[in-house]
Amino acid sequence: MAFKIMHERHNCIGCGACTFSPGWEMKDDNKVSFKGMVYKKSKNEGGEIEVGEKDVAEADLDAARVCPVKCILIINTKTGEKIE
Repeated sequence: MAFKIMHERHNCIGCGACTFSPGWEMKDDNKVSFKGMVYKKSKNEGGEIEVGEKDVAEADLDAARVCPVKCILIINTKTGEKIE
């Protein structure tokens, strides 16, 4: 099973709730970025990365769950279902 981690960075309010996960880090502009994610044009726009089932850590799922503005999405690429 494959998953897509999507980050709508332009909606990030910089609360930092997701930074407990090793994949997420606060940047100088007080918005969070996912390590290794390729962002569109600038880091203020959205980005996505496709990962395998073993690479979607529970921490990433928790990061998506705790985001108050729901700008972190994890999608099952086979079914299109949002994982939460």
